[in-house]
Amino acid sequence: MSVTEGGSAYSRQRTISNAKVFVLGKAVSALLTIAWLGWLLRLLELRDYAVYVAAMACLEAGIALSSLGVEWLLLRYVPEYVTHGARQLLGPLIVKVLSVRVLGVLLAIAASGLALQFWEGPAALANAGVGLCLALLLLSEACMRLLRDNSLESVGKQGFTQLGIVLRNSLLLLGVFLCGAEPGGMDVQRILWVELSASAVTLVYSAWALAHVLRTLPARADSEAAAWVPPTFAHAFKMGWNNYLSSLISFPLSLQALVLMVSSVGSGAQSVATFGFMVRVLEIMRGYLPALMLMNVLRPRFIGLYARNQNLVAVAREAGLASRLSVLTVAPLVGILAVYGNTLLSLASGGKIDSGQGLMAALCLTLMFRVHRQITMVLVNCVEQGRSLLLAAGLALLVLPVSWWLAAAGHSEWAALLAVIWDECVWVSILVHGLRRAGHAWQGDWWFMARASACALLSAAGVSFLSLTGGTIASLLLGMALIVAMFLLLVWATRTFRPADLKPLLS
Repeated sequence: MSVTEGGSAYSRQRTISNAKVFVLGKAVSALLTIAWLGWLLRLLELRDYAVYVAAMACLEAGIALSSLGVEWLLLRYVPEYVTHGARQLLGPLIVKVLSVRVLGVLLAIAASGLALQFWEGPAALANAGVGLCLALLLLSEACMRLLRDNSLESVGKQGFTQLGIVLRNSLLLLGVFLCGAEPGGMDVQRILWVELSASAVTLVYSAWALAHVLRTLPARADSEAAAWVPPTFAHAFKMGWNNYLSSLISFPLSLQALVLMVSSVGSGAQSVATFGFMVRVLEIMRGYLPALMLMNVLRPRFIGLYARNQNLVAVAREAGLASRLSVLTVAPLVGILAVYGNTLLSLASGGKIDSGQGLMAALCLTLMFRVHRQITMVLVNCVEQGRSLLLAAGLALLVLPVSWWLAAAGHSEWAALLAVIWDECVWVSILVHGLRRAGHAWQGDWWFMARASACALLSAAGVSFLSLTGGTIASLLLGMALIVAMFLLLVWATRTFRPADLKPLLS
């Protein structure tokens, strides 16, 4: 069996099959997530919801800070093991990675215990009685995601991954239902224990699924397989460590850190709940953009393709198309939020949040830069240009003093927006420059993003001019449909995107 055949786990046919499973799983989990988010905001008082938002921000922060880069180690090197048929070496590698992950979580929990003594924001969580549950949830969730998302994704088994995601979201809804929740009858402690139970069950499932997959992976015994020498754990860990350091340096600009910033500068419960709700909606939107939604499918394909050919041209061609398709998905959403943002926020929150459409539209706009950044990061890791990651993370921090000054002055939400825009633009610019300087053909699609944004804003202005901003559901749906239709017409008329641009996907 050749290397190309060994890489069939990342072939175009397998990738398309994984994408179908992924989209189906995402559709189901999206409905469950939206139901959970809307139900939760109705169950909890606004003050309790603000505490829950801060708790989830701490959880995500803990997961990010305790990773030590091992998830990138799996995502980068597991496709090489699979491509070369080294099934017998994968189990020990994943066990080593999981051990490092557990160590990182325990260190993060210990550090959090010290931080509770000095920082008012997390101390408020401890006063709410959620400290122990949050620590256990961090340990369970970090290990579960490493197995469910990173390990199963890397071997190209999206069916098991998506089943795990649906399982966890279903257990969340079932747990609240079994607790006999009524509006105003749930508190933060019970919600977090439901989260912990769902995470623990999904962890057990993920461990079983991964063990089953490793037993069924094809093995090779030919001369090429015997000649392949896997990278040492130290070398692989160094690549992951560079990714970790870059994420650690840029953590103060992450959405989770910005939520904590808003909650730490004396903003009221309404501001914290509003911004936290917007961030949660933004994270859901991130997860359902074509490129980011399919990143779990595309990333192993890109890395496997590069591992076989050691050529970035073909990878960059497919990556560029994925980026542009995502931009075309984001742009009309920006226009819709610019016109109907307040109405949609009110409907989604049960009337508790009814303002902030300008901020929400601007946050949505940053998704264009985010998708280009994530795809470029995959290419940077393919060619092992880790220094570009560290440089981008360091330069992005320059906005931090200005953001905190604005937040202290009473403009915390807009300070957070400034930080997000600066962060995304700096990362895209530095990573693209690093790839081009190394001789790889990759560019930032600034002009394409500008044209798509202009088409979206013109569409939104046209609908506003037609006064289709009434309060009825019929006018809302009609206005949103018109914005999308006008956007597509403008994209076609200005030749921003043409059917011929889909040729790399269809060929």
